This record gives sequence, C-alpha cells and structure tokens, in this order.
Amino acid sequence: MPPFIRGLAPRGQSRTRREPIMAKVRYVGIDVHKRFLQVAMLLPGREAPVEWRSETDARGIRRLIRRLEREGEGVVHVAYEAGPCGYGLQRALEAHGIACTVVAPSLIPKKPGERIKTDRWGTRAAFGASTP
Repeated sequence: MPPFIRGLAPRGQSRTRREPIMAKVRYVGIDVHKRFLQVAMLLPGREAPVEWRSETDARGIRRLIRRLEREGEGVVHVAYEAGPCGYGLQRALEAHGIACTVVAPSLIPKKPGERIKTDRWGTRAAFGASTP
C-alpha cells in the first residue's frame, strides 16, 4: 500500500449540502412607535421585503406573532431599534420562540452623509437590507 502524504489522504466531501443553510431564514426589521409597529420582512428568494403596519397593543402583538409564524417556513430573526418603548416586544417574541435582537441606534450602519430617518428606512436598516 502506498504511503499517504499528510493532507492529501483521500476522503469524502464533508461540506457538501443540497441547499444553502441561510435559504430558510426570514429576516424581520421593526420600527417601534407609540401607536404602531412598522414591519418589513425579507423572505427567502425575494429581493424586496414585505411591509406592513401593526398595532402596539396586546392584540396587535399577537397578530404580528401569528403572521410571522405563518409567512413562509424556517427560522425567523427579528431586529428592532432600541427606543423609549422598552423590551416588552422582545420578551413577547422570545416567549413564542422567535429570536429577537434589540439594536442600539448608534450600531445601525449608515452611509456617510445619510440623514434620512423614516419608518421604511428604519425597518430595512434594522436587518441590513438596502435602504430605499
């Protein structure tokens, strides 16, 4: 039997996958206000996010959670900008098994000289999508 040179031993493909890992991940950005939530969700295979508004009361939060669970399949990652509304939304989402990250406003990437701050910008910037 011929000697094997270290690192050149025959072996199978250990890193071959049929589909990318990130194909089933849905990213959600939320801009939180006192009266409503501006939501943008990026679904796998789509270039533009789906956007809608939701109420901030308990009923609106339950409706948001149901919609996040039924839209598409796979894991949901939610991010929203920290603000005066506290962590109630984060606790409600994580109680239903939805991963939620509260992001400090200073850590959201912005282009140099960009001063636009709208609801659509906030929701898309929370999960790193290109801003409108």
